[in-house]
Amino acid sequence: MKWYAYAAVIGVFYILYAIFGAALWLSEMFNLPIEMGLRNLGAVPDIGLSIALFTVGVLFLGCLRNLEETVKITVIFIGAILAVALLALQILAAAANALDFLFLISVNGEAEPQLEVELIRADFILGLLSTPLLYIFYRKMRGMVRESAKPVSS
Repeated sequence: MKWYAYAAVIGVFYILYAIFGAALWLSEMFNLPIEMGLRNLGAVPDIGLSIALFTVGVLFLGCLRNLEETVKITVIFIGAILAVALLALQILAAAANALDFLFLISVNGEAEPQLEVELIRADFILGLLSTPLLYIFYRKMRGMVRESAKPVSS
């Protein structure tokens, strides 16, 4: 039960950061003064990322509905897979930026590092917080599959 509450709290943060990112994207697209320090909170003005964050948040909040236990476990497991996939993509982007920085240092002798900016983004931090959910609900899914694969005795 505590893991469902944890998933719900993380889901709320995913949806909040999706809204923050969409608001920043809208403010950049239409020159609106909406920023309000949202960039300092780790929000990114990317509508594609906002859609992905919203999807993960909705999946994590699926545990609050009156569904069968197997459906809840499956929904959170799928959300955790998506969250960790977003984390992996952000790690790859941060590694590519670090390599770009090293290349620019070797060629030009000067460059501006941005690794800390890549690692305080919402998708990175929330992905790290979602990693335990992937492990816990993978184990629950595996238990469900093993239980359903048992032969029925008559």
